[in-house]
Amino acid sequence: RYGLVDITSFRRRLSLALRIIIVALLIAALAGAQVVLGSHLLTVIFAIDVSKSLTAKQREAAIAFVNQAAKEMRRFHRAGVIAFGGDALIEKLPSVKLELKTITSIPTTQYTDIAAAIRLAMATFPPHTQKRIVLLSDGGENSGDALREAIVAKSHNIPIDVVPLAGHELPEVVAEKLVMPNEVKKGEPFQLRITLKSNVSTNAKVRLFRDNTFLRSVNVTIDAGTKVIVLSDELKRPGFHTYEIKVDPETDAEDANNRLMGFVLVRGKPKVLYVESEPTAAKYLLSALEEEDVDVDLVPAERMPSRVTDLENYEAIILSNVPASSLTDKQLQQLYSLVTDMGIGLVVIGGEQSYAMGAYQNTPLEKVLPVDMRVRQRRVIPRTAIVMIMHSCEFPGGNQWAATTAIQVVRMLNPMDLVGMLYYDFQKGNTWLFPLQKAGTPSNRRRLIALIKQFMAGDMPDFDSTLKMAYSSLKKSRAQAKHIIILSDGDPTPPTTPVLKAL
Repeated sequence: RYGLVDITSFRRRLSLALRIIIVALLIAALAGAQVVLGSHLLTVIFAIDVSKSLTAKQREAAIAFVNQAAKEMRRFHRAGVIAFGGDALIEKLPSVKLELKTITSIPTTQYTDIAAAIRLAMATFPPHTQKRIVLLSDGGENSGDALREAIVAKSHNIPIDVVPLAGHELPEVVAEKLVMPNEVKKGEPFQLRITLKSNVSTNAKVRLFRDNTFLRSVNVTIDAGTKVIVLSDELKRPGFHTYEIKVDPETDAEDANNRLMGFVLVRGKPKVLYVESEPTAAKYLLSALEEEDVDVDLVPAERMPSRVTDLENYEAIILSNVPASSLTDKQLQQLYSLVTDMGIGLVVIGGEQSYAMGAYQNTPLEKVLPVDMRVRQRRVIPRTAIVMIMHSCEFPGGNQWAATTAIQVVRMLNPMDLVGMLYYDFQKGNTWLFPLQKAGTPSNRRRLIALIKQFMAGDMPDFDSTLKMAYSSLKKSRAQAKHIIILSDGDPTPPTTPVLKAL
């Protein structure tokens, strides 16, 4: 047996060196160290565009380029082929000897998705080789994001070379857009606007179908650019209808983009509300409307619907010789809103009780009509002063009737006219609700109307006292026409003879 003492100095140094090497290797293994050797192997993936934007000659040129490039590659390099259009397919897996006679893969050809080709190429590369993508295309990308995939390839140290294939634009006519109303009335003519785009001048037949039934066709000449064709139709049957446009050009590369679809809803025959102060006078217009297949609801003013939901069902409203006093403030405002906000038609027929004579001035009805209610020759119109005497009317709706009448008087006066109102108060006796004053601006009229709506007249014992107050006030005014209007149920003691003679 030998101890360390008996080992020669050489053997001791050798033993120490081996131990150090073993420890170093163990540390390197535990640390995951590895030796990276640069590879001289190269794999090239040729991605060939076979979409419809390329001609057969261009595809043949691409195949020839691939075969020539493969011949010039070193004998231990590999090459593969991908064919792409709207998607990408492997035509040839990477191999040392590549020979491409034709392309047998059949991707979709309506689109050009270069990004799909780059993704498939990166997935096709074998490991442990250098990688390169050669893209043969006209660059007419219309699907995907090639730039984004190119950035991903760069991050993996995969260069992309591009071999441009000179594009040849095929003759193409595209039916781009059909514009038509969503909803029409029964028997109402409407238009169908067809927009065509073309890169070539050609002739075409445009066929129109409704509910899968051929209606008619037109022959058109299409120049390069945009052309709009207008067709018309009308429908008698209510309900949902479909329209289809088919364009048949003499010269066109793709017919899948030559069809358009549209839909329209036909409402039933138009419905009109006819409000007539004298229903017997409506027969002529009523007869004419019915001859035009219009559904008419004829009502007197007092039966005009008061709810917006009822009025919304009509295409138009006719007011024939209807005074503003026959409609409530709410109805007048509703008419204004229906016309301005909802587009419902309004026809106002003149008469002895409409327009200026119907007290339309300073009402929502005046605002919506294209008519000035003021009489232009003001120099021949006398200034008017009116005092109204309000008495409690003890019959159903009497006080409402009196207030409505008084409000209409205020509304129909000219700004320079004078108006005042007297009534009986149980504490103050006969008193002014508002003294004789100019009707003035719209804001002042609204203030007077608000006072009329808010107050409650008392049961007046007699008319003498209020008539004397009205007479005294009117006598002081410079108005040429002076009036006293009594709104009463006739219950107070009638005016005495001396008072009447003084008036």
